[in-house]
Amino acid sequence: MKNCTHRWVTYALSLSLVSLGCGGGSDDPAADLGPGAPDGGGGDVGTTPTDLGMGTTGCADLPATSVNAGGVRSAYPNIQYSAGTGYRIDSVGVKVTEDGDSRGPLFEMFIEVTNTGATIGCSYLPDVSLDFEELLGTVDGDGYYNDFGSLYSCIAPGQSGILTALERGLDRSDLEAASSLTITMNPFALGTYTRETDGPTFTQEDVVSDADGYGVAGRLSINTTIYNYGVSVYPRDSRGVFVDELLAYPGELGTLSAGSTIDFDTTRTPCAFSSYRTIDGWIRPSNTLRAAGVATPEAQARDEGIAARRAQVAALRATDAP
Repeated sequence: MKNCTHRWVTYALSLSLVSLGCGGGSDDPAADLGPGAPDGGGGDVGTTPTDLGMGTTGCADLPATSVNAGGVRSAYPNIQYSAGTGYRIDSVGVKVTEDGDSRGPLFEMFIEVTNTGATIGCSYLPDVSLDFEELLGTVDGDGYYNDFGSLYSCIAPGQSGILTALERGLDRSDLEAASSLTITMNPFALGTYTRETDGPTFTQEDVVSDADGYGVAGRLSINTTIYNYGVSVYPRDSRGVFVDELLAYPGELGTLSAGSTIDFDTTRTPCAFSSYRTIDGWIRPSNTLRAAGVATPEAQARDEGIAARRAQVAALRATDAP
């Protein structure tokens, strides 16, 4: 058992029952949760993984990583990585899922990005290209409330976030043949932003394992009444890169009252991991300003763009296999 000192926070943009990370109004929570980003105050929560002996393809055979001349840790030193002015790529992890979908395997990249500029960025709509192949990207960072009381995902100067890039029909051979990964972050920030301090407290966290793989389970203490709550865990394997996103929805997106406690248990990943970062996101019922239509047209347009992007991500992750 351990106390969590490094939480990640993602955002929810309206008072309607939308996804954590604003992926639209799907009735299926698993289709809605978006990726998030690390708390800037520290590193990962450490674990002591054990081998389940599951015989899972790729766990023991994943390619070794190294740090290239540009300072990026990945298993593909042949690639030139760029996140544009004001941002730095720190690490790149890859997950390829053969799920029988007619569009081909699900290809996901988990890219650790640091803001090296002087200005906070929020509500990213990134452009991502692997050579000439466009990938669908989302970015999450620390949780900040804006002037209207809505929780947004931001990356402050010196802090880091996670960019998740996805596509169907690619695999590791495409990475081995690629020469460049190019990212334009496209941040948005309007008004002032205040770092959140009222989110749930992780009072217990344990790495768990069973026949389905590895995950994280624990208990939360709710500090202020919220709803639409969800948790993501990003495992970092022994090679030093993030490799998956594990999900939990304690309360099933319903209201969680201040002063209560609730347990959580994430989905599983097949491979052991050496550390992880957690993220969570919510909506406060007291956020009435945005519901009253106070948001500017520019902010509303960006909100809608992010919701549409996350809906596209959910569609990519869903399989059409019988």
